[in-house]
Parts: sequence; structure tokens; C-alpha cells
Amino acid sequence: MLAVKIKPFTKPILIMKNTIHINFAIFLIIANIIYSSASASTDISTVASPLFEGTEGCFLLYDASTNAEIAQFNKAKCATQMAPDSTFKIALSLMAFDAEIIDQ
Repeated sequence: MLAVKIKPFTKPILIMKNTIHINFAIFLIIANIIYSSASASTDISTVASPLFEGTEGCFLLYDASTNAEIAQFNKAKCATQMAPDSTFKIALSLMAFDAEIIDQ
């Protein structure tokens, strides 16, 4: 009969433990970044600049439940009050059709 000696399987377990520790460390770092930036508004100019190229637009992401700004682009423009003009006509007409207030 042939006897085969099998080594204990320890390396994959160590690799798995290290992977779990690395994943947990990454999770803690990301959670810390999110938590620390939650109190301050983040300027997203580098990301939003190409989207607003050629216009004088602004963007403000606001969390109403915590009463805090999350992200902003061109905050000075967002602070300027303007009339909504025609932006609500489509939404209001669809709501009126849905509520059967108008039929044409």
C-alpha cells in the first residue's frame, strides 16, 4: 500500500483572514470619510464643471431630514432667487390630467 503524506492546509486560511482584515479596514476608512464629510458640504466643481459647460447653472444636494447641504456646485448662483418660469408647466399639466381636472 502506498502512503501519502498530506500537509495541513494553513496558507489559504491565513490569506482569507488577511483579506477579511483588509476589507474591514477599507470599510472603516470609507465609513469615516462619509461620516466626516456628512457635516460639511462638498464642493463638486471638478465633477460638475463639464456638465454645466456653456451655462450658468448650479446644483445643490440638500438632505431635508438632517437639514444639511451634502454637495454643491456654484453655490452663489443657487443662493440667487429666481422665478421657476416654465419648468413646472409640464409637471402641473400631467398632475391635472391624472386628477382628471382637465381632459384636453
